[in-house]
Amino acid sequence: MLSTGDYSIAWSILLTLSSIISLYISGYAFQRKYVNGALELSFFLLMAALFMISGILEVNGFYLFRILFFARAGFFFATFTVPAFFLFTLKYYKDRDLHPGLYPLFLILSFAIGFAGLFLRSGSLLYREFWLEDRHSVPSFHYRGGILYYIQLAYLISLSMASQLLLLLKVFKSRGKVRKQSLFVFLGSLVPFINILIFPERIAGGFDSQPLALGVMGCFIGISLFRYRMLDLIQAAREKAVDNMGDGLLVIDHSGLVLDINRKGRELPLLEGFTLGRIYPGETRFGTYLSGFIGRGRDRFDPDRALFREGGRVFRIFMSSLSEGRGKGKSGYLIIIHDTTEMVNLVSDLEHHARIDSLTGIYNRRHWMNLVRKEWDTAVLNKSALVLIIFDLDHFKRINDTYGHVFGDEVLRTVADRVREILRKTEILGRYGGEEFCLYCAVEDREQAYAIGERVRECVESLNMSREGVPVRLTTSVGVCFGCPDGEERLDSYLQKADEALYRAKGAGRNMTVLYGDGEAGS
Repeated sequence: MLSTGDYSIAWSILLTLSSIISLYISGYAFQRKYVNGALELSFFLLMAALFMISGILEVNGFYLFRILFFARAGFFFATFTVPAFFLFTLKYYKDRDLHPGLYPLFLILSFAIGFAGLFLRSGSLLYREFWLEDRHSVPSFHYRGGILYYIQLAYLISLSMASQLLLLLKVFKSRGKVRKQSLFVFLGSLVPFINILIFPERIAGGFDSQPLALGVMGCFIGISLFRYRMLDLIQAAREKAVDNMGDGLLVIDHSGLVLDINRKGRELPLLEGFTLGRIYPGETRFGTYLSGFIGRGRDRFDPDRALFREGGRVFRIFMSSLSEGRGKGKSGYLIIIHDTTEMVNLVSDLEHHARIDSLTGIYNRRHWMNLVRKEWDTAVLNKSALVLIIFDLDHFKRINDTYGHVFGDEVLRTVADRVREILRKTEILGRYGGEEFCLYCAVEDREQAYAIGERVRECVESLNMSREGVPVRLTTSVGVCFGCPDGEERLDSYLQKADEALYRAKGAGRNMTVLYGDGEAGS
């Protein structure tokens, strides 16, 4: 049967081991002070270790005044443990630096109450009275709390519960090793809390049980640190990089079980319904898309199937198979989802501007030439006839000088819109430059070529435009070149002939159509 001294020695050994473990973990955490929460965790474990050391000295005080002194010291260190742990959990949960003002906010009250505890006296706001009893294995410290004591108790309980809530949220929102880290820290935080529930006065067999409860909590934290690398800088950097990357990341196993989703992935409507620990929803559009890939057993998406459109956005999908080792086959799939909507829109805009004249909305000269060259080659191959038309607005400089360039731009847009309306789908309209327009048509004979030129001229002449109520008459001169090109002729020569016909129309009085090669103009 153990004597009182044996219990005291056994208790001291337990606390000594716990304090050594806590001091070691505190130093380990301090060495990783650049990782979020490391300094706060180091400070918490240091205060817990000093609390345990005070408990050892209290148990082995022998004299009442020594027991009382070390009980006061233990009280001082204990007041810092809960707020320090709360600051750690808050930073660990938010995964970013805290506002500097939070530290004095949470620690000054602890310091004030702890400092008051160093000078305990009966009838104070902290303790109405206190005494030592020697009914147990060793003399134990007892008290009746005052107002300040209950304020402190409510403060510490609130912070403790807030810490546990943050850790629990971290467990549910994280994954992989981070989930296991936060789970063990959460389980450790329950030990002191449960101890208070079982032993409200913290006295178990004559000993203050709270230092040992903190020691057990330190062991749980040690598992998170050493087994699951909670403060490993490289691991933390990788986890943070994956979670903060701009692309969505999804990991599923060979059966379709969702193993991992990063923060961006959880924000994507594309992955709505994808839940950690569950089979991905195959009935959704993206789920069907994944099933089609997995069913083919391919290692990567085909380039032409890499784009996926959902909700007006465009995503580029990068997928590759994962295996646990050589010869073990596919064990899962890594899917990276890159929102490429802005890039696609930018490329589309660039392509649009490369093809379309920004003012009139019709083809610009460069793209018009590219399209007409293809039609030219087809006409040469088929020995078919075509017509090239260049038309120019008459006295356009006078319109700009009289009514302003803004109105001049409106005239160009209106002419382009109205001429485009009277053309067939196979006829190609473009802006040749300034107030000049160009037109390609496939025709059968010279009469039809001339008729198209006249149709354009009449369309412009019929426009009813006005400036501040004053009618503005518009006319155009049209140059037409008809022919059936062979392999010897070039497109540039036909354009030059159409341009010469245009200048003949200008010289003959404007507002007329001239067919190249005719002796006189029609009007």
